[in-house]
Amino acid sequence: MKRLLADSDLFHQMFDDSPAFFALLRGPEFTFEMANKAYLALIPNREPEGRPIKDVVPEAESQGYLDLLNQVYRTGEIFRGNAMPIKLHDPDGHERQLFLDFVYQPIKDDNGQVVAIFVQGSDVTERKLAEIRLIESEEKYRLLFQSIDQGYCVVRVRDEPGQALDYQYIEINDAFEQQSGVQFALGHWMRELRPQLEEFWFKTYRDVAVTGQPVRFEHESRDLQRWFSVYAFRIGQPDEMLVAILFSDITQRVRDQMELKMSHAELEVKVLERTAELARSNLELIEAKRIAERASQAKSDILSNTSHELRTPLNSLILISQLLAENPERNLTPKQRKYVDVIYESGQDLLMLVNDLLDMAQIESGVSLIIQNKKIDWQHLQQNINNSFTETAARKKLEFSIGMAPNLPKHFVSDERRLLQVLKNLLSNAFKFTKEGSVSLEIQPLAGRSSEAGDSVEFKVTDTGIGISKEKQKIIFEAFHQADTGNTRQYNGTGLGLAISRELVQMMGGTILVESEPGKGSVFRVILPCHLPAAERSPKQLRQLG
Repeated sequence: MKRLLADSDLFHQMFDDSPAFFALLRGPEFTFEMANKAYLALIPNREPEGRPIKDVVPEAESQGYLDLLNQVYRTGEIFRGNAMPIKLHDPDGHERQLFLDFVYQPIKDDNGQVVAIFVQGSDVTERKLAEIRLIESEEKYRLLFQSIDQGYCVVRVRDEPGQALDYQYIEINDAFEQQSGVQFALGHWMRELRPQLEEFWFKTYRDVAVTGQPVRFEHESRDLQRWFSVYAFRIGQPDEMLVAILFSDITQRVRDQMELKMSHAELEVKVLERTAELARSNLELIEAKRIAERASQAKSDILSNTSHELRTPLNSLILISQLLAENPERNLTPKQRKYVDVIYESGQDLLMLVNDLLDMAQIESGVSLIIQNKKIDWQHLQQNINNSFTETAARKKLEFSIGMAPNLPKHFVSDERRLLQVLKNLLSNAFKFTKEGSVSLEIQPLAGRSSEAGDSVEFKVTDTGIGISKEKQKIIFEAFHQADTGNTRQYNGTGLGLAISRELVQMMGGTILVESEPGKGSVFRVILPCHLPAAERSPKQLRQLG
């Protein structure tokens, strides 16, 4: 008897001190007959003994766990749950999200009837949250490389005695095939895909995998008939021989450069001939003009292609600097944060210039810019502009205000990105040419009326700056023209902003006007048609549209 009691005490001690949680629920009401310390730790201060589970843990009923108990009690079959989520509410109102592995084990009497359910399990919340964080991290990494225009891949290099030097593709992004010209690469070895590929590529990636030294280069693959700009670096452990590769197809750029050099050479020959032989016929002059036009076109092509190539590293620079600025690990000093902010702001400025050049290149080449209309919120528009210029106004000690008429429709339909591009350009010019006084933006229905279908909304940018003469007002909307084109220019700029703004406003179906006098400031008015969303149109408007 003493041994039995000792064993019983030992069992209860093991039961009570086990890191796993246990509970015995008796009868169809699932009344707590016993629960160990680990189970009680899940539901502190609830005193479950002798009480039904729906009173002790009401969350079990609201979150479906009482239904599972009823199912086990009714069918007599075991239920196993893996990382099952449950939210528990503590007496102080704090909510806890838990993930549990558990088993509902039916206990039957001699007649095979279920009389109780033994609950056993463990708290796997930390493991589950770690898995969720890992998945989120991997997804963020995947989205980063899937979103870039450059090709990206990870290869495993094989450099073993008795076997040809080779590498296998174990990861590629969406842009890989377009940039490389290699199809069905994932999981395959390069010598299998391209048996005639030059040895340069195999040796280069082998050296990166062995030494760990990253390389950046431009090289031609005659087998693929392409030129590539490549950045390769080792990842993982050295013995894994893994190399990550970022690359771009620069074939067109190289060809354009070659054509440009040839055009320049031809032009120089023609110029020398004309200098040496002034008596040449007019046919030579016509030929020289044709060559010059080809050279100019080649330059435009180079500008367009180079601008596109600049956007990819700029976007990567801005994204990475933004991630650094967020400083999730809080390990940057204020000075380092300041440097990161400078990088981010400079990248944004350079990206805006590249975008202006691209827009103007498209406009001049006759390619229509894409207008994407959607429902836009006034408050969001106001907040965006306010965030963009409040700091500028404070730095220049200028008054800045945004006025919105109370009778504007709640939403309107337009291209938000292009509208903001126009308004920000006008406001940037206003701040640039205003030394003291104020800058303002007013948004109102035209002539003070409520906007109905077919009416217009006016966006008016007013400043107290240097003003523009009548003569200059005729040319400021032309590309590469500014009002201060004299020898003593005080203001920087490309002269593209207003030209692009005029084109965008016209593409959105509107007009842009200017009123100004030298020394008295300027007023720019953008007038756009207001098309209400269908849900906000009156029956009369819908009949008019129908």
